[in-house]
Amino acid sequence: MNSVYPATLLNGQLHWGAHGAPQVPDGVSVPVEVVIHQPKPKPSDDPRTLGEILAELARLGTFSEIEDPVEWQREIRKDRPLPGREE
Repeated sequence: MNSVYPATLLNGQLHWGAHGAPQVPDGVSVPVEVVIHQPKPKPSDDPRTLGEILAELARLGTFSEIEDPVEWQREIRKDRPLPGREE
């Protein structure tokens, strides 16, 4: 039977938190699997500024094939006429 016991790995040692370590009799070997959950980096973790990122996109010619950005956006979003604003 598998059980899950939350713990934190710190400096090579497992810290079991408020519930303590699972009860295992002395001298008994129990196989374990450790899964490390690493947080995903936040966009704010990128040291570059938004201006630097936009400058790089411009340098690379990103989206340069789009001739009319407004028309492209309408096509992508599949805009529909709003009620009372038919053209």
